[in-house]
Amino acid sequence: MCLTGLQDVPVFHYKTKEVLVGQNASLPCLIKNVTYNIVIVSTEWTKKDPKRTKLALFTPGHDYVYFVPNVTLKTIYNGNDRLIGTHVELLNVDKRDAGTYICYMATYPSGSFKRETELKVKGMHYSPYHVHIYLDRSLLKVHTG
Repeated sequence: MCLTGLQDVPVFHYKTKEVLVGQNASLPCLIKNVTYNIVIVSTEWTKKDPKRTKLALFTPGHDYVYFVPNVTLKTIYNGNDRLIGTHVELLNVDKRDAGTYICYMATYPSGSFKRETELKVKGMHYSPYHVHIYLDRSLLKVHTG
């Protein structure tokens, strides 16, 4: 007997996501059609950089594993309590968080696949000094007479 997996698993993810400095970014990686008898064995998120920085790992039946401090992972289930994927949440992003993020998903019987999302971070990073000056100017009142 020969078992063959599904060749193309439809997955919802963003090709590109834009956020402002200081916002949180949520990047999904979800199986679109759960009518297939697909079981997610594990999901891993990494950032595509020279070190291929691991961000988070989830395997059903085990705890979440985090490798960097400003990341959380949300598991998403459908109405039948079937795991359909994850969202990686990047908290309080800054310009250094811009780049390509990769979701690796291992499934049974379809095997493994990956999806990439490019995160663009817009806006300026303000230091406490800049915020203080900005607030002082916004409170400035001019009296004439």
